[in-house]
Amino acid sequence: MRINYANRKNDGNLIEYDYLIKDSQNEAFKGKITLIRIDKVKSVASVKRPNGNIDILEDNNYKIMTFFPEKENYSMTVFYDNNYNLLQWYFDIAENNGDYEDDIPYNKDMYLDIVVLPDGTNYVLDEDEIKQALENKKINRDQYDDAYRTLHKLQKMIDENFELIKSFTTEAFNLLKWFIRIANLFWQFFSPKRTVPFGKYFL
Repeated sequence: MRINYANRKNDGNLIEYDYLIKDSQNEAFKGKITLIRIDKVKSVASVKRPNGNIDILEDNNYKIMTFFPEKENYSMTVFYDNNYNLLQWYFDIAENNGDYEDDIPYNKDMYLDIVVLPDGTNYVLDEDEIKQALENKKINRDQYDDAYRTLHKLQKMIDENFELIKSFTTEAFNLLKWFIRIANLFWQFFSPKRTVPFGKYFL
């Protein structure tokens, strides 16, 4: 079973990157949010859409923001290009949101994923993988059924609240960028001879 780390430390395509992990406990969202700035990739990572289009998801100066909601069995990752254009939402059906390794949040991937494009088009990935995992006894029937319950819950949420998801994502992204600006100014004021904790690409 694959592990999804908030700082994507097991993403071998990211050679140089910086990240920020923030705790959120407000009414809009409770959980952890990670923002990653990619400085250098091993190779440009792209994906082919069902309509045949090819979209780049990982390249130099791209951004990745991930939400780990408390008491939920999924994470939501949002991909941005170097001009802050939103490329897709990616929902990982998972277990164990709230676990940590060296203070880094992570969860256990339960194979099923939902991709949502900026126009609201969405589709499910890896149903063959979860069926194979069940047949090979990598997961049990309860885990399989729980994964599909979460999938159907997310599909309903996306269909009924897509515009809300868009606005929430934009607000969260802008808030993290604002926080980084303030952190950089604070760092420069009190430690002017030291490198700021977050790079210029967030500004």
